[in-house]
Amino acid sequence: MARPSVVPEILALLEPFLEARLSAWDAADPNARVPTLPATPDGKVSVDGLVRELGCNPNWNQHFFKKREVMDAVNLAAETMGLSPIGSRAFDEEAGADAEAEAMRTRMAKLGSSEKKASEDLIDALRRIDLLTAENEGLRLEVERLEASLAAIFETGDRPFHDPFGNL
Repeated sequence: MARPSVVPEILALLEPFLEARLSAWDAADPNARVPTLPATPDGKVSVDGLVRELGCNPNWNQHFFKKREVMDAVNLAAETMGLSPIGSRAFDEEAGADAEAEAMRTRMAKLGSSEKKASEDLIDALRRIDLLTAENEGLRLEVERLEASLAAIFETGDRPFHDPFGNL
């Protein structure tokens, strides 16, 4: 058998508590108001403080994060007092995680662009090697032809006819 929900019990304690805290907030001098809900030093609602002040079972603090009706009641009062709502730390951590993810994406993009540049440079170098290899092969054939021509001159003693004016 399932245990009965503690949410009605929490709300029975929470609603009069919040009404009293909001009344104290409204009664305070608008220029010197200080949040009347328990808060952390960084301006967020302290759920542990709320549970303590309400006199609830300390294990019930999880319900302030998980149960929407409890969270909404506290967050409404918190926003009135200028406090960050319950769960805002999770949003901060998500934002931090998003910032870290964005930084990682930026680094990856930079690495990707440097990898792309390196890849393009490699392709250019390989093309240049192919061109130089082809040019080298052509020069090697020219050297072989000239060596054969010199060998023919030394064997026969005759110089090949060379017309400096291009006339035969």
